[in-house]
Amino acid sequence: MGVKILDVITKQRITNVPRDDISLRPDMYPCSLCWKDNLTLIIGWGNSVKICYVKERHASEMRDLPSRYVEIGHSTLVLLKP
Repeated sequence: MGVKILDVITKQRITNVPRDDISLRPDMYPCSLCWKDNLTLIIGWGNSVKICYVKERHASEMRDLPSRYVEIGHSTLVLLKP
């Protein structure tokens, strides 16, 4: 259904990144994860790739929210040839 991103320091869930195309069977198109660095996660599954940036939330925005959030910098659909 998606990728849950957790903050291991605070033990809080930061966000859930949903799959773009839920019609593709997850057993045939499993999710692939690759951390580029400590704050950049590349998520690929099926015919889509998302680049997620983990960012620090400003103290004035925190309220009951986690101290970090994820911004989707790029989201690309790749055409697959049969």
